[in-house]
Amino acid sequence: EEFAGEPIEARIRRPRPLPPCTSAARRQDIPGFPPRLPSPVNLADDEAWAPLDRLEDALRRLPADNPVARKTKLRKIRRTLASGAAIDGLLGSGEDRLRRLAAQADRADPRIAWLGRRGPTWKRAGQKTLVFVAHRATLELIKGAMSRQAQLRVGVFHEDLSPAQRDIEVAQFRLADGPSMLVSTECGGEGRNFEFCTRLVLFDLPWNPMAVEQRIGRLDRIARRIPVEIVYFRPRSALGAAIVELYESLGIFREPLGGLERALTQVQSAIEDMALSDAARPAAAVFGPVIEEAHRARDRVRDAAMHELHRDPYRAEMAKP
Repeated sequence: EEFAGEPIEARIRRPRPLPPCTSAARRQDIPGFPPRLPSPVNLADDEAWAPLDRLEDALRRLPADNPVARKTKLRKIRRTLASGAAIDGLLGSGEDRLRRLAAQADRADPRIAWLGRRGPTWKRAGQKTLVFVAHRATLELIKGAMSRQAQLRVGVFHEDLSPAQRDIEVAQFRLADGPSMLVSTECGGEGRNFEFCTRLVLFDLPWNPMAVEQRIGRLDRIARRIPVEIVYFRPRSALGAAIVELYESLGIFREPLGGLERALTQVQSAIEDMALSDAARPAAAVFGPVIEEAHRARDRVRDAAMHELHRDPYRAEMAKP
C-alpha cells in the first residue's frame, strides 16, 4: 500500500517492479510510454521523380497474360518502388531502356538527396538513425551515396553478413563514436533491438503491413524512454503515394498493429490488384473495404483489452502475502 493512489505512469517510471497482481494491458493503452511520432517527408512535388515515374509507367504497361507473367511484373514493380538498383538484376538483355531509366532514377532519387542533407545534421546532434530497405542493392546504393555526398560513415546489416559480422556492426553502431547511421535489410527486422536509436527511416515500404510493423518494432520497445520518430516518404508515384495513404489510414505509423493480423491479410493482394490495374492513376478508394475492416478489428481488440483489464479488478486481499 506504499504507493496507493499513485498514477500508473509514475509507478512505471519508478525503477521498481509493479506488484504481481497488476493487470496486463496493451502498451498503447498505458499513459507515460513514449508515443510513435510519424514524420512524413513530402517529396511529391519534386521533379527528380521523373525517371522513376517513367520506369513505373513502362513496367505497368507490360503484358501479363498468365500467372507467371503477373508474378514477374509485380516483382519488378515492387522493386522499382524501392530503387532502380533493386530492379536491375531482374532485367534481361532486351530491356536496356528500363535499365537506363533505373540508373537515372537512382542518380536523381530525392530520398537519397534528402538523407544526404539530413544525415550530417543528425550526426552532429549525436543521434543514431536506423534506415530500413527491402533489398541489398538499395542498401549499397544508400551507403555509397552517403559516403560520397555527405562524407558520412554508414554501418550495414544484411543477410550476407555472418552472425559474428552482424554482431560487430551493431556493436559499433551502438558506440557514441561509431557510425551515426545503420542501413539494414529485412533481416534486421527480427531479433534485434535498436531502442537506442533516435529515429527509424523507412526508405521503402513493404506491401505487407506486418513487415512494416516489424521494422518499427525494432525501436518501439518497452525499454524505450524517448518518442519513436518514424520517417517515411510521400512520393510522386501514383502507386507509391496510394500505398503511403493506405498505411496512414491504417494508423501503422501511430500505433502498433497487434491483434490485427487477420484483418490485414488482404492488404497485399489489394496492393497487387492496384499495381496490375490498367488505370493510369490507381484509385486509392479500392482500399476502402480493407481500411474499414482494419478499423473494426482495432475497435474489437480495444474492447477486448479493456474487458480483460477490468474482468478481475484489484482487491485489497490480493496484496497480502
